[in-house]
Amino acid sequence: ARAVGHEEGRTVRIGYLKNAARPVIVRFVRYMNHEHPSVHLDLSCMEYGELRRAMEEGRVDIALAVNVDPSISRNYRSTQIYTDRFYAVMSKDHPLAARASVTVQELPREKLLLPDSFVYAGLSELIDELVEADTQSAAREYYRDIDMLYLKVQAEGYIAFSSSLNNAMFGDALAIVPVVGIDSTFTVSAFYSD
Repeated sequence: ARAVGHEEGRTVRIGYLKNAARPVIVRFVRYMNHEHPSVHLDLSCMEYGELRRAMEEGRVDIALAVNVDPSISRNYRSTQIYTDRFYAVMSKDHPLAARASVTVQELPREKLLLPDSFVYAGLSELIDELVEADTQSAAREYYRDIDMLYLKVQAEGYIAFSSSLNNAMFGDALAIVPVVGIDSTFTVSAFYSD
């Protein structure tokens, strides 16, 4: 963005991952409008696989995504935007909702809602690594978007995982509980070519 800021009337095509970039995209657009008003931003919200293909095919100049895909990390330059972590999210009347934290070892007894591996390929692998070893017997279902996550957690008693910045979208409607005993941190980066 800095590099094109000096080019009058330049369009920068930005692809962003639905939930990874949502917490920062408004701040980014405001910053660009204020600091580089002559740069036009062409924003496209994409699923992970679509975002990766758009980068490979040159349909986007910058991809904002969770830094979990080695092929993107290897083939493009990147700038880390922020570090975040996953929390367990559940309905406020869930038995674990009043707890200060939960452990991975407690999750096999619960119904887990996990990201769909087609829609959220890299994210799905990351979360599977967090819970796989201790949750082989857990009931699992998969979500394809944040609205489905919210509904299933709120209405059907599932526990899902959401980042601290995305948790703001739920307001005070869900219980947000830290998961202890695992490293649930991840980074969101901007990927681009020279």
